[in-house]
Amino acid sequence: MGTILHVLLGGTNVGILALAAAAVTVRLLAGKRWSSLASGADQIAYVAAAVGLGLAIFSGLTGFFGTWTREAITTTVLAQNKILVTMALLGSWGLFLFLRWRVGPALWDSPILSAWSTILVSIGSINTVLVGSMGGSAALTGTILDPLFLALNINRYISLAWSPYLTGLLILVVIGLAIYSMRLKPKPE
Repeated sequence: MGTILHVLLGGTNVGILALAAAAVTVRLLAGKRWSSLASGADQIAYVAAAVGLGLAIFSGLTGFFGTWTREAITTTVLAQNKILVTMALLGSWGLFLFLRWRVGPALWDSPILSAWSTILVSIGSINTVLVGSMGGSAALTGTILDPLFLALNINRYISLAWSPYLTGLLILVVIGLAIYSMRLKPKPE
């Protein structure tokens, strides 16, 4: 049952997070010219990112506890990479939601926060695709991305690792953005 639930939750969160990323793109393109479209896209991005993040958490939990064995998690590089990329996915979408929640729709009026949010959504989207691809590889079904990985010489079976310096830098940037966002006056939704 855990595997089926994991697949259902995983597929659903990929679709909803893709909707969130598309809504962010529409929000950026609409800008101030089409304010009602921009406002709607912002709301869709915010809600879809929150729902998608929640589903991603549940999907990760069902995968960790219901799909993978303890031995596979501790010994296989693919399982460890999938966990690491899932953590990056959760972190980037979570940081986007935190900034959007903290600042409100005014987030898009600040060039710094707007750019950072776009980067977070891009990182989250890439990691969402990678996690799904690793799931297909783990199930031995392959993925649509296999030709791309082959062409770019990307090996998902080599251990990935975040540099401690990169992690520290990311934490400092988030703290700095949180302090910066406190200076901005949140606008009502």
